[in-house]
Amino acid sequence: SNWGKKSVWEQTIPKAQIPVYANKPGKASVTVSTQDSLELQNFEVQLSKGLNYLSYDLKIRKEVLDEYNKILNKDREPDEKPVRIKVIDNGSAYLYKGKYSVEIQYGEVTVQETLKLE
Repeated sequence: SNWGKKSVWEQTIPKAQIPVYANKPGKASVTVSTQDSLELQNFEVQLSKGLNYLSYDLKIRKEVLDEYNKILNKDREPDEKPVRIKVIDNGSAYLYKGKYSVEIQYGEVTVQETLKLE
């Protein structure tokens, strides 16, 4: 993909909007993981009472890149080109297409969502 790469016009920055309902305002912790439970990113957000759309830029922590690449290639056929996610022009690395677990912890409540990138 061209996410985060510089072009003549502008940098393409991906985003996902994750809907979550809060019965009162407060801070929530968001964790994005692979289906194999490798934690790729975590961040905190401020929720308002009611329906919120959490904006996630699809960036992953650089420290997990090696392990993430292993997971992406574990079921690869011998004749398939390996997937290699790396840090790009803007200094970030991004999620590859697939399904990811998004855990939102808000007070005593933990909600599990699935984020699908195609």
